[in-house]
Amino acid sequence: ELRRALDLDPRLAGANTALGVVLAATGRRNEAIDAWKRAVDIDPAELNALFNVTVNLAAAGRGAEARQYGERFLAAAPPAMPDRDQIRKILDAIR
Repeated sequence: ELRRALDLDPRLAGANTALGVVLAATGRRNEAIDAWKRAVDIDPAELNALFNVTVNLAAAGRGAEARQYGERFLAAAPPAMPDRDQIRKILDAIR
């Protein structure tokens, strides 16, 4: 269904974010990262995509890219958002 929606309108940030979650859950991390990057390109404030791409890039050993997205997440996320702490820890670990 997500692929069908994206065939109709590839600029749906939420559908790209959801597709990334499905791809990651099925072990297709690189494809998931690409989907989350597309979501962020469409909507720079797509927090779920920013969070997921940061976590997965860091886990894949792609620290420089993870830092770029993690910093964007921290700049866009509300101060009280609990995921901020996890992203800070990831960024601290890849310094």
